[in-house]
Formats: sequence, structure tokens, C-alpha cells
Amino acid sequence: MKPDSTAGRSFINQQDGPFNGVARDATIVAIQVASAIDWPEKCAEFQGTSPCAVPLRSNILAGLQQVYWLATHTTNIAAVNLSLGEGRILSTCGAAT
Repeated sequence: MKPDSTAGRSFINQQDGPFNGVARDATIVAIQVASAIDWPEKCAEFQGTSPCAVPLRSNILAGLQQVYWLATHTTNIAAVNLSLGEGRILSTCGAAT
């Protein structure tokens, strides 16, 4: 897995707008853990159509191992965010469930 150090940088480092961000000099490293699969039943749990992108446990663990390697060899990591998704979202944020 190859980290992508440019993800989100244009938003974080945007200093000419009304929002400069809390850590505007921070670097975001995105590590992809989702795999494309062509499995209609499994895709129905996530996006509804096949093929789809699914975060596999083995890839999540490999991604965390990559974070650990980066933290111990190259980078001072302050936080790790795992936004993996869970199933299909059929309503907007704040909508009654």
C-alpha cells in the first residue's frame, strides 16, 4: 500500500479563505484499504451494485501496519482516522431514522 500525502492538502493549506483550519501545516497521509470486488451479494451490503469497493479486514490490518511503520521510521503521527463506512446510507445527515 502506497500512502498518498497529497490527499486533503489543498483544503488544509488553503490560507486565503475564511477558514484556515486548526492544523493548517499538517500533512494528511491517505492509505487505501478498500478493494474492488465483483460480488453482488456483498456489494448490496455496501453500495448496492457490483462491482464495488469494500474495506477488507486484511487490507485494514495492512494499512495499520503501514501507519505503524511510518510512525516508527519517518513521520510523527498525531492521529489515525478509520473512516471505513458501514452499509448503505439511505437518508441525509440529520434526517429522522
